[in-house]
Amino acid sequence: MKKLLLTAVMILLLFASWPLTGLKADTDYYENEYPYRTYTVDYEGHLTFTQTAYTPLGVLNRNVQLSDPEDIYIKDGLVYVADSGNSRIAVLNYRGELEREIGTGTLDNPTGVFVSLDDYLYVADKGNELVYKFDLEGDLIRTYGRPSEPLFGTESLYVPIKVVVGSGENIYVIGDGSTSGVIQMNYDGSFLGYFGVNLSAKSLVQKIADIFVQPGAYARNIPPSPTNITINSKSLVYTSTPNAVTALKKLDVNGNNILTATNYDVEASVVDLSVNDSGYLYAIYDDGFVVEYDESGNLLFAFDIMSGSSNTLGLIQSPSSIQIDELGNLFVADNTADQIVVFQPSSFADLVHQAIDLYNAGNYAQSTLMFENILEQNSNFALAHSALGKAYYQDEDFQAALNEYRLANDTKGYSETFWKIRDNWLNNNLTWVFISLIGLIALVQAVKLVNKKTVVFAAINQHIGKVKANREFRKFSLITKVCRHPIDSYYEIKRQKRSDIRTSIIILVVLFVEYLLLQKYTGFVFNTYPDRINLGFEIVKFFGLFGLFVFSNYLIATLFDGEGWLKDVFIASSYALSPLVIGLVPLILLSNFLTLNEKVIFDIYVFIMIAWTGILVFLAIKEIHNYEIKETIKNLLMTAFTMLIIILILFIIYVFGSQLVNFILSWLKEVANRVFG
Repeated sequence: MKKLLLTAVMILLLFASWPLTGLKADTDYYENEYPYRTYTVDYEGHLTFTQTAYTPLGVLNRNVQLSDPEDIYIKDGLVYVADSGNSRIAVLNYRGELEREIGTGTLDNPTGVFVSLDDYLYVADKGNELVYKFDLEGDLIRTYGRPSEPLFGTESLYVPIKVVVGSGENIYVIGDGSTSGVIQMNYDGSFLGYFGVNLSAKSLVQKIADIFVQPGAYARNIPPSPTNITINSKSLVYTSTPNAVTALKKLDVNGNNILTATNYDVEASVVDLSVNDSGYLYAIYDDGFVVEYDESGNLLFAFDIMSGSSNTLGLIQSPSSIQIDELGNLFVADNTADQIVVFQPSSFADLVHQAIDLYNAGNYAQSTLMFENILEQNSNFALAHSALGKAYYQDEDFQAALNEYRLANDTKGYSETFWKIRDNWLNNNLTWVFISLIGLIALVQAVKLVNKKTVVFAAINQHIGKVKANREFRKFSLITKVCRHPIDSYYEIKRQKRSDIRTSIIILVVLFVEYLLLQKYTGFVFNTYPDRINLGFEIVKFFGLFGLFVFSNYLIATLFDGEGWLKDVFIASSYALSPLVIGLVPLILLSNFLTLNEKVIFDIYVFIMIAWTGILVFLAIKEIHNYEIKETIKNLLMTAFTMLIIILILFIIYVFGSQLVNFILSWLKEVANRVFG
């Protein structure tokens, strides 16, 4: 029996450590004549190389001298530039010629510019702390100063830096340091309220500090101020916030964020953003990354155009603004080189946009062909896999949709598709499932009846009785007993020596194999583990933590009158993991049958299994050391503290040991160079 168990464990271990087949890119990074790399998102959510999405056309203002351009806006073939260093709005055509100047002698430090649907020019002037309204010929119509309404606040700052205007001439102003949100005004300058305020969240340190202070003296946490703004053709406002996961927001009429885009780098701050009529959102960050998102907030492309000099076409020194025109061209302002650099979409970017637009319009057949073309060029393009899955889903090709959602790592789409497949299967086979269950129940009852009334199964019963009486079998049968009668089981372990270390080691090895199987074969919808398993690391983590717990617990018990020996603690602790040994395999099977709609079933199962294990660990320590409840709690808390201390000591030894080894190696190299060099 021992050989059989050992063979089974080895087979399971080999099966669990078999490498997964991951998605491979058909194409590596494409070297080309452009001085930057372009990225998209792969199936793991990481940036990966893709074909160039935007190519540099040139500098727009070669014949027009700008000074510190802070903002640009494009409408009807004209480029309006907030030329803050020259205290004007410079209006350029697409040939780079200066059409007119607006605000000369009136403006001081214009930092925001916008042209409304009614063809009025609005300028946010940080220096004069005013918002100006001009007609397109440059005639001043009115100014918007600090709101006088009490609701605005007597101490609230009013330093306009950006401005946009929606339908009905609702004016949205970004104020420098305005932590209450976007300032919203009516066409006549009356204050309507704050809009899209950023919520603040206290750090763990601040929450701990609040425990020890008097009411009213809590740690202050000021919400971050939005720094830029844009608006789409439907008058939906987009804002940006520095150093935040949700740096980009799309606000509904109530000021709630309805965009799911996450910042590709929390440390990077959005400098400016722009949105076109198709809903594509463009943002440029302070590290020079230009990022394009689709209407749902999925990252399409990202490319880095930052450089120490502006001598290379397509590179800038310091981004200050970004705009997209009707043709899909990107205009990027560089306020260090005083240039506006223009980029045009590549054929690959056009293909991606056309595929998404066709899908959003309901032309699934045409979009499918285009997405397949995209994947032929770059199989790592996760959004194409997800969109292709949606197209297949609409065509009711659920198996193909399931495969595409898996390649895109789209758990929501995968769950919905699997629900359809499961529902169809149940509709076709539910009758046979019930017939099989009824037949199985009838067969079991018939066998029990025959066994009770006749001697047909006498030989089998006799053999089963011998197996149950076997000492090795009784050791393993304690796994189920400890779950039902833990106190009696721990008594048998401690007093009657019913189990031994060898059996406990086998239990741990089996549990470890199940843990590997859990990582590898948990249903896709619920699997949050990495695709590849580092077997060495998992062995150290699993057995190291268990051994550390056993050693720490025994150490504390020797100091506080615990009766259990190290051997007893080891055996009892291994049997306390019985709910995991019994429950992990059914959990794996269950996870492959459930969808996100039944996630509560999965969560309850996991909770019961872990809670049951925790109770058994508690009772194991209590019975092995013959503690009362309070003593057991004290022992476990000190065990956890001891484990942390030991881990900290090992970490310090590792750090200093690494430095010592590096020092010795460096010293030996130096000696070798001096002697043999």
